[in-house]
Amino acid sequence: MKVPFGPFAASSAIRHIIAKHARAVGISGTFLGSHVLRHSHAARQIDLGTPPRVVSELLGHRDPESLSAYVRIATETLRDVALPVLA
Repeated sequence: MKVPFGPFAASSAIRHIIAKHARAVGISGTFLGSHVLRHSHAARQIDLGTPPRVVSELLGHRDPESLSAYVRIATETLRDVALPVLA
């Protein structure tokens, strides 16, 4: 494990670290970087039932509505609240 001796100069350093480790375990993707981790964390917290306001505060948003930019559609949650389809 390598500990940084100072803050990262740019987010690209984090992107390169994430991409290197993702390649090592066979993960590929168009977008691999710190923003993907942020998005994944927000989506997972919503899936676990964390109130959106709490997730928004964790991400440092001023406006709780901006959370929608990070959160993907939570399929399992939608299944729980979906109405039955009548044929």
